Formats: sequence, C-alpha cells, structure tokens
Amino acid sequence: MLEDLERERPELVIDAGRSMSGRYMYNYPALRAYIDRQYCFMRYVDGEPVYRRRRTERCPPADY
Repeated sequence: MLEDLERERPELVIDAGRSMSGRYMYNYPALRAYIDRQYCFMRYVDGEPVYRRRRTERCPPADY
C-alpha cells in the first residue's frame, strides 16, 4: 500500500476503516508514519477521516 501511495501520490486519502471491519490505516504504524509525513488531516466526512497531501511543512488548522 505504501508503494502505491508513493507512486500515485493522491491529493486526498480517505481512511475508510469502517468498510474494512474497523481496520483504519492510522492504526498501523508504517501507514500512520507515512500519513503524518505526507498528509494533513482535513476533516471527517461521514465519520471517516480525510487527509490532504501536504503543500508545506506545516498543516493548516483542521476543519472539523
């Protein structure tokens, strides 16, 4: 999955863990580290966290 994310570099990532029996990407250390480095949390949509690819070193305030 990390290789796919790095290759495709999607603008948005939706961590739809509910559709995976509660297995959110953020619960896995390697995926969590990647998301923290490459993405900023934006908001929840229908209870699922949405992340946007970082444009700068700092993330803007989250829009809950």
